[in-house]
Amino acid sequence: MALTLAEELKLEGRAEGEARGRMKGKAEGKAEGEAIGEARGEAIGKMNSLVSVLTARFGKVPVSLEKRITGIKESDRIEKLTFFAATCDSLEAFKKGM
Repeated sequence: MALTLAEELKLEGRAEGEARGRMKGKAEGKAEGEAIGEARGEAIGKMNSLVSVLTARFGKVPVSLEKRITGIKESDRIEKLTFFAATCDSLEAFKKGM
């Protein structure tokens, strides 16, 4: 049975709308994934900087302290701790100040 012109146009419009929706969803998903990846990379970089400052000032950083640092999720806290690591008197003082 042949479709009417209106039915054909309706099917065509639906197919176009679905295709646009899929493309938009993929683009949004990609952008969200990139943003998450950037944030994770930035956080890892800040944690590495903190450990580097501690290492430069006090020598080998205990694994237990590195694990505590990597457990910190707030970026601003890591930044404050990095400043504190650069100015505190000892590794013990740093641990207490965490």
